[in-house]
Amino acid sequence: MAKALRRARGHYVHPSWLTGDAVRLFARAQHAADTILISRLHLDYMEGLGAANWVQVPDRVWLLARSLHRYSRAVNASTGADGASEAVVELLAGEREALNRVRTGIELQVAALEVYARQVQEVDRIAAQRQTMEQLEARSEALLDLVAETATARGVAGEITPLTARAALVADALASAKAAAADALPPGR
Repeated sequence: MAKALRRARGHYVHPSWLTGDAVRLFARAQHAADTILISRLHLDYMEGLGAANWVQVPDRVWLLARSLHRYSRAVNASTGADGASEAVVELLAGEREALNRVRTGIELQVAALEVYARQVQEVDRIAAQRQTMEQLEARSEALLDLVAETATARGVAGEITPLTARAALVADALASAKAAAADALPPGR
């Protein structure tokens, strides 16, 4: 395992190599990337963004990881100014200012990724609402068909009522005929 990690060095950034603030920034970037890559916008390839996301989001995360690693190395290499000359103190102040600018630049990149992730979530929410509306519309059409069928059935029921009355007359006539036939038979049969 160690040998494989040595060979892969330069193709990954281990969290232990990052400063605390860099770890937090990377966690935010990774969370935004995960949000994007599990979205319907991405998975359904809406407007071609799925293919673009496959390439650009991991690339953006990798560039952020490398920048955070370089930033962390620079922060860790930064030294204190105990007993240093005024010139050294000024240089260290410039170094801190440069590190702050680097951190601010990385924060802006992470924030941009988070804004995109929120926009992706909004697209997913709208797509889910649209799907719900389409399902409701399909159910409404089926329900309207059922209502029309039921209305037709009421008409059929109205047609059956006179038939039922006629069948009752026939049943009464047959019962009367049967009784008359039974009366016409000689006794004992």
